[in-house]
Amino acid sequence: HKTLSVVIRNSDKKLFRKASTVAQLIISTGFIFCSVVIVKQMYHLYNTDLGFAFKNRGAILSDDNSINDQVRQIPEITETCIGSTPLLPVQRSGRQSIDTWDNKPYDAREIDMEGISISEEYAAFYEFTLLKGEMLSDAGDRKHVLINESAAKAFGWHEPVGKSFGDYTVKGVIKDVYNFSPTVPPKPFYYTSLNKEKNGGVILFKYREGMWQSCRDKIERLLTEIYPGVSRYMLSKVIYSDEEEYGKLLKSENTLLKILTFISLICMIISVFGFVSIISLTCEERRKEIAIRKVNGATVKDILDIFFKEYMILLATGT
Repeated sequence: HKTLSVVIRNSDKKLFRKASTVAQLIISTGFIFCSVVIVKQMYHLYNTDLGFAFKNRGAILSDDNSINDQVRQIPEITETCIGSTPLLPVQRSGRQSIDTWDNKPYDAREIDMEGISISEEYAAFYEFTLLKGEMLSDAGDRKHVLINESAAKAFGWHEPVGKSFGDYTVKGVIKDVYNFSPTVPPKPFYYTSLNKEKNGGVILFKYREGMWQSCRDKIERLLTEIYPGVSRYMLSKVIYSDEEEYGKLLKSENTLLKILTFISLICMIISVFGFVSIISLTCEERRKEIAIRKVNGATVKDILDIFFKEYMILLATGT
């Protein structure tokens, strides 16, 4: 009551109070806007075309490909594939510095390229998008390779099919694969044919929608039966879900979204308190006016109309 009395006497601060309330609204609206932008960005990152399919897919990092048939028998699994490396989580791939290629400019520098071995089955499993030329064949020449868009751009080729670099000849071009992070530019990549007799490395699998936890539990039980004594910690290091691994790539974006959401909520609460306070103060200042109007027959609506226009203007200005 004493605070209200002091403030009412200092009526010259009305403009400052209104300006402060509007500033609160503007700041709150700014944080909410940023949060909405991040939410839309996250939705885009989870639903955009990454150049490969990762939903409802997983991998078992095992050199023993003989268990592939047993894995396929798990009811939650719809398809399996032998591969040299999974796209998620990202594994170390072969790196090569290319210093010779067709139509190389005189002043061009070496190009660092990443390379992995894939099969026809592997390309179909991850649903690679062929842009030009042909896909690799398991029975084809191992000197024929696929390259991604970034590699074609690095070489300066508009028509890459048939051109050569190092010891390889380009058979086709596929869409860039964003498996390192959707916010990181893709590296130049080349893909060679996988020799299944000499090289395996992982068992890739597709599982039914929403069945990941059940699928994981059954894979763990299977591996425990095949390899008695294996620890649960070791199992957690060899069984992966592509969706979970992709989520880890966006960990910083998810953290930023949580922080912005929390700050936006706090700002909105402060703004609401600010509006309640300024309305309460105004009612106290105009108490006599309200009483006189009430005596003269003013309705509740008439009294509310006194404040409605003023604070709607403030609200509109702040938002």
